[in-house]
Amino acid sequence: MDGGSSPDPEVPEPEESTTAKDTVHSPEPETDKELLAAPAIPVAEQTEGHRPDVSTVDGAVSAGEAEGRDVEELPEDRVRIGSEDMSEGEPDVSRMRGVLDQYGFAVPAQYVTRYREQTELQATRRDAIRAQWKVLLSEVGEKPKDVRKLLRGAVVSGVTAEYRPVVWPLLCGVPTYQKQKPGLFQRLIKRAEHEERHAQISLDLDRTFPGHPLLDTQEGMASLERVLTAFALYDPHVGYCQSTNFMVGLLLIMDVTEEEAFWILVHISRVILPEYFAPPMLGTSIDHEVFKELLNARMPEVVQLLDKMRLDVAILCAQWFLCLFSNRMPCETVCRIWDYIFCRGPPAMFQVALAVIKQLEPRLLACEEMGEVMELLRETELSLFDADTLLET
Repeated sequence: MDGGSSPDPEVPEPEESTTAKDTVHSPEPETDKELLAAPAIPVAEQTEGHRPDVSTVDGAVSAGEAEGRDVEELPEDRVRIGSEDMSEGEPDVSRMRGVLDQYGFAVPAQYVTRYREQTELQATRRDAIRAQWKVLLSEVGEKPKDVRKLLRGAVVSGVTAEYRPVVWPLLCGVPTYQKQKPGLFQRLIKRAEHEERHAQISLDLDRTFPGHPLLDTQEGMASLERVLTAFALYDPHVGYCQSTNFMVGLLLIMDVTEEEAFWILVHISRVILPEYFAPPMLGTSIDHEVFKELLNARMPEVVQLLDKMRLDVAILCAQWFLCLFSNRMPCETVCRIWDYIFCRGPPAMFQVALAVIKQLEPRLLACEEMGEVMELLRETELSLFDADTLLET
């Protein structure tokens, strides 16, 4: 069933404020606090709020290919797992041998073979899809609804990496935002130059995909800080929320410009994840209940198992939703998910989460303890390279 599409964007008026809110909104504590796999950096050439209706979240999602490029062998002391928090204690040495994926993120050694096999499979369709996108983008206008209608089928078949910096802003209505508020991002950046740095943003810069070739540089961190600070100034009610750093980090890594990353974050916060980033974070509670209802309707035995273990269903989806999957799975899988969500809107987020659980269902039902469930989730997130199968589930 069609998951629907995102509404045309309406640019919210920023609240009047002369300073950025030096506050941080963190997600509620989780049983599993470890951040797992990470998205990544294109070494490719550069190219210049509503709640979903539960009834729309049925059906399969079609899929396409993912980009595949050569990987780089890494010495043992070079790799740091992209989104794992390195601020406390020593990293797990057993996970530090591997390769960089095509975007610059670490693939743990135990998954390198699977990663390479999947990359080769996905590469067979890459040239055809690239040619398709070249033709499509020559026909695209700037109205978001028209863009989504034109690109709908192609998006769910996969966007090649070099076209994402063009396609994502179009799907999120960035040209419309920019026309309604011309020069706003530049004015916010100038205002930020005369204010004290946002303390929590400064702390989180080197915690955002640590070890990544782009975000480990001064230039990369400065770019990330400008976008997050501009958003904090733009919407002081939200200020800065931990999780938006991962989303903005991924956008910058994928060669989206700073201004477009800013407007995509506005779109995410108002259309895709409304009421997620400021207290009382009502949107997270609502979506967790929606997901539980959907899961119970489709996989009741999984819900019964979790209830028996006294595990809240939210443990399965909380970090996926809060970070829009950006700090959990291999990069190309995350990007394919974003292709789909940006085109189809919030219902697609639930479809993806349900698809992941569906793939896990037999193994989940075999679990006897809470620890087994959490370990299964960790392993699945790290090794989810087959975006095609996921989006076809």
